[in-house]
Amino acid sequence: MKATESLSLVTQVLFLRIASYLLAYAGFMTGWYSARVRKLPQDIVVGYLFFPLIMPMFIGEFARIGNDSLCLFLVGLIFGLSLRLDSKSWSDPKSSVALGACFGLGLLTKAFFIPLLAGYLLFAAVRVWRSHDTTSSPFAAIRSLSLVPAVAVLIGGGWYAIDMIKYGSVIASNDSILLAHQGGLIVNLEQKFAIGEYVHDMLALLRSWSWASSWSFAHVWPVLQVPLFLLTAWVFFNYAKVAGAYAATCVIWLPLWLLAPLIAGLMYHEFINIALANFGVPGWYLHILDPFLALAAGYGFQRIIAGIFGRTFLCAGLAYAAVFFLVVIWCQVSLFSGCATVDHAHLYQFHNRFYCLDQAPRVFEHLSFIAWPTLATISFVVATGCLVCALFSFFTKGNKIETQPFL
Repeated sequence: MKATESLSLVTQVLFLRIASYLLAYAGFMTGWYSARVRKLPQDIVVGYLFFPLIMPMFIGEFARIGNDSLCLFLVGLIFGLSLRLDSKSWSDPKSSVALGACFGLGLLTKAFFIPLLAGYLLFAAVRVWRSHDTTSSPFAAIRSLSLVPAVAVLIGGGWYAIDMIKYGSVIASNDSILLAHQGGLIVNLEQKFAIGEYVHDMLALLRSWSWASSWSFAHVWPVLQVPLFLLTAWVFFNYAKVAGAYAATCVIWLPLWLLAPLIAGLMYHEFINIALANFGVPGWYLHILDPFLALAAGYGFQRIIAGIFGRTFLCAGLAYAAVFFLVVIWCQVSLFSGCATVDHAHLYQFHNRFYCLDQAPRVFEHLSFIAWPTLATISFVVATGCLVCALFSFFTKGNKIETQPFL
């Protein structure tokens, strides 16, 4: 391959990766915009700013070429339409049709939308059933919501019907077809299942949701991720404390109504992986729900910053998350430029005590063959400045907790 052809291919790949990330970010910001339009408390909306910081795999997941970016974009639209339906007492046929279309396109994109659609329909059905809203007839809400699965199945159901007829499986993935040829799930699990391996893979799912490096599968020292785990758990624990004051059918619980079936689907797929002796299920797929999860994180942030100690520790935690992100980015840059290597334990290996910082010019020179390091550095410096300003503004202004964010 000629040098010019190689450069052209690299440029095309870089543009595709940029487009993939922009599509995902558009979906994420659609969630932010929808939360603003709904006039939720400001501190909750700020969750969209800090969620990618405490879950840095957000960038690694969507800055690669794949259809997960389209999934996030569609979930962002679903988030906005869900809030719109809720504001109209779930009796808006136009929004229901649009919501069903988004789910239908999602079904054509990835099977993840099967559990998401199931979780949403169950939430909506229970909410309408238990609703005491007297401004509209419950039958109008039922008729409106029935359009969601009808349109979704009309758009995306045919693909799964064909798979069921042709392969005997609704999903008909390569793994499920291969497993069927090897005797089925139960037979293989009886021979290969080990509870220790399953628990290990589930913990690895959570770890890779937070950070899993790139497809090089090179990792930083695992202890460095522990503060991120604790920070994330703390934020979502506080979200659960806030949500606990509301009925399970309140919209504040909607992130969990969607997250639970998606995790259940991944747990089932882990059984398939064990039966086939494959690698575990990666947790970065959970990031397609980020428009909903960032809302949940926002409620966690809001509760934490109500007290001076919570605000102080959260500030320290976010500062650590920013430093962690800088460290892993430099590790990846050093690896891809050839300055660092990976040892037998898949950990980054630096061959001098300065961690390649003393060889920065050579690192950037080598990196220019596969990327645009100058443009990346400028963008990174600007983004870091914006983040510092956002953190300073968030932690120095007064905050007041709104006790009734939902009607």
